[in-house]
Amino acid sequence: MILSSFMKFVCKIVITIILPSKKKKEPLHQPKGKHAVELPNYCAGLFTRSGCLKVLVNAGPDLIAFETIPNKLEAQACVELLEEENVNIPSWICFSSVDGVNAPSGESFQECLEVLNKSDKVAAVGINCAPPHFVQSLIQTLKKVTDKVIIVYPNSGEIWDGIAKKWMPSSKCSADDNFQAYAVRWRDAGAKLIGGCCRTTPSTIRSISKVLKEKH
Repeated sequence: MILSSFMKFVCKIVITIILPSKKKKEPLHQPKGKHAVELPNYCAGLFTRSGCLKVLVNAGPDLIAFETIPNKLEAQACVELLEEENVNIPSWICFSSVDGVNAPSGESFQECLEVLNKSDKVAAVGINCAPPHFVQSLIQTLKKVTDKVIIVYPNSGEIWDGIAKKWMPSSKCSADDNFQAYAVRWRDAGAKLIGGCCRTTPSTIRSISKVLKEKH
């Protein structure tokens, strides 16, 4: 039932997490009808993780996204939280990757997904905030170890310089037209929901939406 509801949801709306950018600002429009909330892995600043989840659930979202999960332990914690709070809202859990092969912890995705595959509280799994050139191979890796819906929303490919405290250009950066080509490959590889994370823009999302509508 949860999986069915989730698929109906993703057919109606594209969810994107866009973080602040110094690029040209464009007006953002609130999607009508369906709403999602995110629970990043660093959300416990003012509340306990459980407290954060309760606030989000009480807000009445249609979907809850746990994102940028770095390891199996965090994934386990997310699942236990959903089960302890008896959350019946469709939820997804997304991992990042710094090498295009494993989770940031170095654990394989097979290890990380073992716990998620056992839970009917998790409607979908995926990759977020990883460089776009990693995504296609990561989708193929996920398909080998899970039957859950796969979603992807990578970053722009730029690199965060922790010393300079700014985003730096990279040869792997992707303009909107490159994201269009990537998006078609990701869909054909098995992704059911496609968007963007850090340093992508509303223009990026429009480009993805346009190409996927044109190339069924």
